[in-house]
Amino acid sequence: MIRLCSTVLCQGLKTIPKKLPTVEYIPSNSWAEHKALSGQNDYIDILGNEEIHPKQIMYHVPKFMKDGHKKERWSQMALRRKKMLENTPFPKMYPRKWDIWCKEIKREMLWLNKHVDQNWYANYEGITTGPVKNPYKPKRF
Repeated sequence: MIRLCSTVLCQGLKTIPKKLPTVEYIPSNSWAEHKALSGQNDYIDILGNEEIHPKQIMYHVPKFMKDGHKKERWSQMALRRKKMLENTPFPKMYPRKWDIWCKEIKREMLWLNKHVDQNWYANYEGITTGPVKNPYKPKRF
């Protein structure tokens, strides 16, 4: 369908291009099973019994992500992920990604070993009782 422009607006164009094909809009099924049942276990910790934990209901979350705490370092989760995936075909299928992950973990562990005081954890003997030490008292040699 080629026509010549005769209007003032189309003087730069020699021909009018064809209309772009439009895709017919098909609305999604809002009552599909995966949409209708999403969120059905959101309040299991409030309404359910104490035998089941909400973490056990997250079926599509990998095991290495379920075991973590929100305040832990990302490298701890990465170590769990590495331990879970090392005996699978993943390292051979994605060798570059696997090497990058291993190097990131190693780099983070080196940083932690250098910057975190390891003795802080080693000799913990429990809570001491008695008078509280004055933190503002100047320390002498």
